[in-house]
Amino acid sequence: MSDLETKKQGGLGYLLDLASSYYKSKVLFVSTDLGIFSVLLRARKDVQTIAREIKLERRPVEMLLNACVSLGLLEKKEGLYSNSSTAEMFLVKGKPMYVGEAFQVLDRRSYKLWDRLKEAVKTNTPQAYLEGKGDLFEEMTKNKEEMHAFFRGLHALAYWPASSLARIFDFTPYRHLLDVGGGSGAYSIALVKRHAHLNATILDLPPVCKIAQENIAKENLSHRISTLPGDFFKDDFPKGVDIILFSNLLHDWEEKKIEHLLKKTFEVLPSKGGVIISDMVLSNDGTEPLYAALMSLTLLLDTHGGSNYTEEQYTRWLDGAGFREISVKPLSGPNGIVTGTKP
Repeated sequence: MSDLETKKQGGLGYLLDLASSYYKSKVLFVSTDLGIFSVLLRARKDVQTIAREIKLERRPVEMLLNACVSLGLLEKKEGLYSNSSTAEMFLVKGKPMYVGEAFQVLDRRSYKLWDRLKEAVKTNTPQAYLEGKGDLFEEMTKNKEEMHAFFRGLHALAYWPASSLARIFDFTPYRHLLDVGGGSGAYSIALVKRHAHLNATILDLPPVCKIAQENIAKENLSHRISTLPGDFFKDDFPKGVDIILFSNLLHDWEEKKIEHLLKKTFEVLPSKGGVIISDMVLSNDGTEPLYAALMSLTLLLDTHGGSNYTEEQYTRWLDGAGFREISVKPLSGPNGIVTGTKP
């Protein structure tokens, strides 16, 4: 029986769990923001100690801790709480895999935005930045603090799909990667660290390139990864690259703009040059994976025309641009890659 069939037969219990799912996410957001997982780093503590360390009263802290235990985020034994292995790896501030800043973005921004889902569905218009009436990315770059928080969160979340791509794709034939809309630089960093022969250029908006440069410098990779400030729709792609990557980018745009970018890609690449689309790839009926289907609604709320797309759509667009040897492979979680080669 498939997951979908199980859910259909779940009855009222399933509906109640679905209706209260936001309880769970809020427990995760609040516990992370309060630093509960950080104070439990490699430690077992009672509720009174934890409450004292985060400077709050015992009663609400105990309720929150017990909810975290129920969700598998904490463990409780003989009245002492400790982090689960997942919380210890991802929810302790300062650790390499810390994703708390991504959750802060979700809590502060996306959580409230989803309250306008009905309006977005009724009007087919994005609900972000209603006051400014501007494009999501144009408006975000006006707010330096929000932009930095947004890209710090994305940088942490991109680690797993970027590392998976570095492992499963054969970069041996290629020497210079163009990372279009490369954001924080997470993908370029992961790829050049694993493949010593590969260099990369990140093409993105000027304020975003500054963030990428900071991350590149932290990894001591400034001699192998450069940034190119610009507008990837309006500006020409640089010559001399032999593989072009779109990571978590094309989902922000409508079909015509995607076709435009893929045609630009085909034109600049040499023969045997490659293209990689790394994104959440939907099944051809558009219903799975679940997270990818839900993220399409986030894109409805956030963008003008964005959506997660299916294997068939990406394949058709690459074929229409002239690419051959097109293939689709899974990455980590709901992510996948669609690749093609210029004849």
